[in-house]
Amino acid sequence: EVLQNRLKEYHAKTEPLAAFYQNTSVLHRIDGNRDRETVFGDISRLIESK
Repeated sequence: EVLQNRLKEYHAKTEPLAAFYQNTSVLHRIDGNRDRETVFGDISRLIESK
């Protein structure tokens, strides 16, 4: 039940906010399931490009 409530909150509040920022090119998604160096490289490139 607690998990279901948290998922409802996520879908109601976080998803729309993430979509808004993604549409304004502010949100960038990075796959954190890769090795640390690859993730760090992606983040570094994003920061340097701004």
